Amino acid sequence: MAEDCRLSLAIVDNGRGFEPDLVERVQERGLGLVNMKELARNIGGELTVDSGPGKGTIVSCTIPLFSNTKVFSEREELAHENRHR
Repeated sequence: MAEDCRLSLAIVDNGRGFEPDLVERVQERGLGLVNMKELARNIGGELTVDSGPGKGTIVSCTIPLFSNTKVFSEREELAHENRHR
C-alpha cells in the first residue's frame, strides 16, 4: 500500500559517543537533537539517537513518503484556522 511507504536513513559513526538523554536535558550546546526530533515529528516521522560514551552514535530517521500530503494539508488547515480567529 502506498501510504505505508517510508524512507529510513541511519547515520553511524564510531566516535566517542555521548549520553543523548543528558544532552537533551542540559541543552548547553544548542537544540540540535530536540529540533531534529521535532522536525521529523512535524512530517509524520521519527528520529532516534543511540549513543553512549565510548560506543559511537547511530542517528536513525524514518519518514513517510506518501502520507506527507495529509500531514501538510492538516498543518495548512490549522494555520488557516489560526489566521481567521
